[in-house]
Amino acid sequence: MLLYRTRDKKITPDLIQRLKYTIEDVISKGVIDFYNGGACGWDLLCAETVIDLKAQHSSIKLHLLPPCSPEEQIKGWNKAHVARYNNILQIADSVMVISEHYSKDCMKQRNKMLVECSDCCICYCSNPRSGTGQTIRFAKEKGIEILLIFIMTDMDIIILNGIEMSFTIGEKPTDPMSGIIKQSSRLICGVT
Repeated sequence: MLLYRTRDKKITPDLIQRLKYTIEDVISKGVIDFYNGGACGWDLLCAETVIDLKAQHSSIKLHLLPPCSPEEQIKGWNKAHVARYNNILQIADSVMVISEHYSKDCMKQRNKMLVECSDCCICYCSNPRSGTGQTIRFAKEKGIEILLIFIMTDMDIIILNGIEMSFTIGEKPTDPMSGIIKQSSRLICGVT
């Protein structure tokens, strides 16, 4: 499973709860490996959510796939984000750095690797022309399930394989992934 990223400033308590519910739901369907790109924002939140859920689900694993070395990855980040990232680095079950040095291509290579490692993708996409949009396109090309969590004013929109389902924020939908996650054990968690 892929746990991916966003720099979007619209991360609300309701979105955090939706993320937790979605991750718990895919765990209940057999997902145990969560892959994360290590970006500031949504990726950090996704990784921390998986880490928090490890207390209840000891079999799940967090695999961090940063695009470049930790020193280069955190350039320009504030101290709070750096501290969160360093904590995730220490706790992650595995860390696979895509490129020792930042390059024009390392983000794209990380996105491809996340999709190659995954059977399903949980993402938050506010801009289809972003790296997240690119990762979603890679996931569609591979034919893996895409669980898109997107916030729009007072509605939560979940799009599962092109089927849009909406519900009021705070309301728990009736098993929105019933039949979607079948025998998956690997998920990208993050993309924005």
